Amino acid sequence: MRKRLRDTSEDTVDSNDSNSSQSFEAPTTKAVGRERNRCNRCIRRSFIAIVIIYCFILAVFKYSRVVQDGIIYLHWIRSPYFRNLSNPSEFGAERSRNFYVPVPNGSYLGVWQMAPSVTYLPDSVESDDDFDRILSSGLPIVLYLHGNLGTRGTYHRVDLYKVLTSLGY
Repeated sequence: MRKRLRDTSEDTVDSNDSNSSQSFEAPTTKAVGRERNRCNRCIRRSFIAIVIIYCFILAVFKYSRVVQDGIIYLHWIRSPYFRNLSNPSEFGAERSRNFYVPVPNGSYLGVWQMAPSVTYLPDSVESDDDFDRILSSGLPIVLYLHGNLGTRGTYHRVDLYKVLTSLGY
């Protein structure tokens, strides 16, 4: 087996050579070591910054009730956007009325009451007496609580309202 020996005399350029306009110096081990240390320090600092940011985010989620409520209930998401929920007919919910129920903390819950299709009510309801008559008529009543995301005017909920009213609820 032959071993190849590297001839170092060809790799170096004599600075006294008049034909050579450039000189090449191979990087030393110290320069490579310094560059490696600089890279390691940068990676270490980046890792420490990521860990600190992660711990800060965890602390905010753990100790901030506002952030927890916003993430769990998503009450800041409104769908559909820029629609007037006090007018159910805008959403295709005919034979319905809007009213508000006060709750103990001083807020109000918005409610849509819809008349079943088995009862006679005109398409545009002028009076609340017709709805009060339906409530006292003994017909089944469905109380649909849509949950914490979106509004009562979201398209899939309006479709469910239409199905329930067509079934007589």
